[in-house]
Amino acid sequence: MFALRTARTNPAWTLPAELAELAHKEGVGLLHELFAEFETDTAARLETMCEALTKGNLTRTRSEAHTIKGSAVQVGALGLARLCRRMEQAADAGEMDATATLFEEAQFEFARVARELVTIDLRKILTQPKSA
Repeated sequence: MFALRTARTNPAWTLPAELAELAHKEGVGLLHELFAEFETDTAARLETMCEALTKGNLTRTRSEAHTIKGSAVQVGALGLARLCRRMEQAADAGEMDATATLFEEAQFEFARVARELVTIDLRKILTQPKSA
């Protein structure tokens, strides 16, 4: 599988090939809607996760991390997905401090993704050559 990359060397996300194909067929407006839904849903889940961590509820924290991970993979936010996977593992192991640290990193990474999704020119990316 390949992904289309932005010009930055360490992007917060890459556009998955499947979404690029969808944009070519349906238009970039659909991707903008998808990204807006991802941002709204993820922000709410991060808030829920923060509340769960405050209460020491690692089960709920893990559940939210799992859901965010899946959504992040779908939109190409692979760094966020990796952090959520690690958060799931830490929560499963009962490691509250590690889970909280990873949560803070995930918040930062989500902010990076959200900034890129707002400022990205999808039409320009879709006309770039595909990379392997």
